[in-house]
Amino acid sequence: MSNYIIIFCCRNDEHAERVKACISSKFEVISLEREEYGKSWSIACSIAKNGICVVITFNNIKIDNNNVHSVYLRRDFTIESQDIIGDFTEAEKRYISAQRTIHVNSCIKLLSQIKPCINTPESNFACLSKVLQIYMARNVGLKVPPSFFGGLIENRFLNLDERLCIKPLEGIHIKEGDKTYAHYAEILEDKSVEALKTLEFCPAIIQNYINKIYELRVTIVGDKIFTCRIESQKSKIGNIDWRHHDWENTPHYKDDLPNHVKLKLLKLMQNLNLSYGAVDMIFDGNEYYFLEINSMGQWLWIEDLTDMPISQAIADLLIQIN
Repeated sequence: MSNYIIIFCCRNDEHAERVKACISSKFEVISLEREEYGKSWSIACSIAKNGICVVITFNNIKIDNNNVHSVYLRRDFTIESQDIIGDFTEAEKRYISAQRTIHVNSCIKLLSQIKPCINTPESNFACLSKVLQIYMARNVGLKVPPSFFGGLIENRFLNLDERLCIKPLEGIHIKEGDKTYAHYAEILEDKSVEALKTLEFCPAIIQNYINKIYELRVTIVGDKIFTCRIESQKSKIGNIDWRHHDWENTPHYKDDLPNHVKLKLLKLMQNLNLSYGAVDMIFDGNEYYFLEINSMGQWLWIEDLTDMPISQAIADLLIQIN
């Protein structure tokens, strides 16, 4: 009987735990934390004359793909050299970590081909490209801000006399000692030739800044759409990017979108081959603008502030998909 639901996640992932708590006792949910690979769990696969087999060993219990009902790729799998324990040189650790990362991701890709998965590794990887997202969102009829992706920007790409914002191609957290740094969207204040030339060494996303009334976080699970209005303009530090997390001055409300916008979002999800996505949008008082979609985006703070049952919807989808 296929009664296991597998969640690939990271250590202390509250999102994974919330989904796990929502799943019926009919299923046994196994959380495979990437930090525990090689300790509490491992994975292997075989392709032979007698068929295809993916085997997960978890706390000495062997689970093959015939016993797996569905898979949730909550977090991608990466191992760094510093995660390798043992008497190895740094070069050997880099080699082992690369082999482990390739191996586990290969097994996950195979498992997602033969079992229902939220989302497939290929879909998650494609979604890392913000330029692809913008292109496909525009193709389904969603409004998008004029955007430039790259290094040196010229007036033929965007009018430098207009108000522009700049943000990283991908949200990356950098650790220095006991501090963690992140670069969020901000107004591009210095447009001098000298300042813009620095982008030659570190490309970014530059967009026309849209004056917004409020922002939206739209969480899509299958065909269910959970819309949260984020009143970011009431915050002095979160008015450009709500991710500065000034929660006390940034009210969140359950909201809704016009049907034509919802249909376009569902079409985008279909084209990106996603069954889960967290969409960031803005409303300028007249139009809804698509900014980006995160195929492994967070949702717990939205659920806690608005009581929208997003975790339950994910749990239901893991049970129902086939």
